Amino acid sequence: MKVVIWGLLIKAKELSIYLDRCLPAHERENLERYFKTEFLSLFKEIPKITINHEASHNNNRLQVTDFICGAFGCKYNQENAEYTALIHNRISTETNAE
Repeated sequence: MKVVIWGLLIKAKELSIYLDRCLPAHERENLERYFKTEFLSLFKEIPKITINHEASHNNNRLQVTDFICGAFGCKYNQENAEYTALIHNRISTETNAE
C-alpha cells in the first residue's frame, strides 16, 4: 500500500477509516458521505472502504489523532504552540496552508 494524500498518488485496495463517535449522527453521515465521494476522488483506483465509528477512549489511535489535531488546532487557531512543542521532535514536515 502507498498513500500520499496531498500528492494525489494513492494506491490501496482496502481502506479502513476510524472516526470518533463523539460527533452527532448527522455530522457522522456528512463525513461518511464526504469520504465516499470527494475523498475517494484522490485515489487512482477506488479501494474497498470501511468506516468505523468508535469511542476514542476505546481506541488509542483515535486518542493520538485527537491530540495531534488538537495540538495543531491550538497552534494555528489560538496561536498557542504549547502542545505542538511536546511533539516537535516527531514532526517531519509542517506547512501552514493558509
